[in-house]
Amino acid sequence: MIATQTDIRTETLRLATDAFEAFCADIEAMFGIGIKCQTKEQQSGNADSLQKHFKKLCAVNTVKAQGAVNGSFYLLLGQEALFTMAGIFVMLPEKKILESRKFGTESQAQAMSDAIKEAGNLLVGTWDRVFRENVPSHKHFLQTGTFIGNPWQNTEKHIGLAKDAVLNACFYELTAGEFPPFECCVVFPESVFVPEPEATTEEKTQEPESAAVKEVVQNNAVENSQKQPQQPVASINPIPASGENVKVFQILDLKALDIMNSDIKWCDPGCTVEKAMEQMQQTRADYLLVGSEQKAQGVVAMSDLSAAMSIYLRPMFAKWKRELDEATLRIRVQAIMSKPVRCVLPDTPLDVVAEKIVRLGGCLVVMDINGKTLGIVTSKDFLTRFLR
Repeated sequence: MIATQTDIRTETLRLATDAFEAFCADIEAMFGIGIKCQTKEQQSGNADSLQKHFKKLCAVNTVKAQGAVNGSFYLLLGQEALFTMAGIFVMLPEKKILESRKFGTESQAQAMSDAIKEAGNLLVGTWDRVFRENVPSHKHFLQTGTFIGNPWQNTEKHIGLAKDAVLNACFYELTAGEFPPFECCVVFPESVFVPEPEATTEEKTQEPESAAVKEVVQNNAVENSQKQPQQPVASINPIPASGENVKVFQILDLKALDIMNSDIKWCDPGCTVEKAMEQMQQTRADYLLVGSEQKAQGVVAMSDLSAAMSIYLRPMFAKWKRELDEATLRIRVQAIMSKPVRCVLPDTPLDVVAEKIVRLGGCLVVMDINGKTLGIVTSKDFLTRFLR
């Protein structure tokens, strides 16, 4: 049964709060600054009613939605919000952020546009994750533009929003660290809640017909196979036990405990990307376990650290480096680590361990029944064992 427009609207507005709270959690994990979210109000209106809340400078992120929500909606950051978030992203001093919140100009905001867009991109990514986890018919959210300035003189030109469009707005108050609260908002035009039309009778009957045809083809295949003359079963001669065969069987008898690497390298969840990379280079470790020696919270590979770092930190691109690029070095590993930890018991057979590594990739953490970490197993450990 297709959802009604009211159902879609109600569920979307409910998940909006979850999405903003998840965004706050992501920021806290990445930058180590506590951030709280409080719902202020929901209201219906038009662009004029939004202008009453965002009279000054603001950043408008346009989001293209497909799925249960169809069309474009908008994530708005007021002046205090955009300068606070951009300042956190590029690690500006607290005094500078507070000054920009009060007296920042449009030209100053444009100078920080990369950081503002990155904050918007992270916000949209969080929204996409929350809706993907909670709405089966959700397809994706895609950030299609970021406007920085005063959009209210011509909203249709600046952000593609008709002046008389019926809007559903949810307002939130966010508090980051010791900074004063700031306001954010999500705006849904009523048109994005219109459900997709149901399939026609003709479309509904196509699938059963296809299934029937498929069944006929399968039946014909079975009949043809039965008509084929039976081939004699070849006799199987036992393979003589050579030294090589014995070695293979000995390897297959191994357990996770026999091939694991017990020289584990650890890092704290609050460790930065820069420090984690230095540690891996100094110790020549392929992976770091995040947590304590008793409990692994996640796993970080060198590829995770490289992906988190801006490409402009590489020597060949250094002349284009910006403050935002330097800030990627200070992202905390708990924001990029792989979790949950993929574990095996010490007595897990080698073939099971191999299947897990091939299917899941990365490394497996060997833990005893009490949850104590004993070592890790990677594809490299397999090769090392086989080449002995």
